[in-house]
Amino acid sequence: MTEGTDHDRRINYAHGMKLFVIDSKRFYAGVVLDDDDRVYRCAPIVDYMQGWSERQVLHYAAVKKWTVRVVETEAPQHQVAITN
Repeated sequence: MTEGTDHDRRINYAHGMKLFVIDSKRFYAGVVLDDDDRVYRCAPIVDYMQGWSERQVLHYAAVKKWTVRVVETEAPQHQVAITN
């Protein structure tokens, strides 16, 4: 697969993603940021944010008086037992 394809972005995004939850009076929506702190995926109601920077999302949410919560996205450590 060539560099920069959606598949490559998905792999990178799994390692450094951020998940924001936006809470307004009219909706509740998720926004996922990639390694570059750009909106990679989002709920259809905020689809216009696609490609926005983290700063743009937070500024717009503040102007609209929305609450933005960051959800922890660290993957849990898995332990594997090896038996003979």
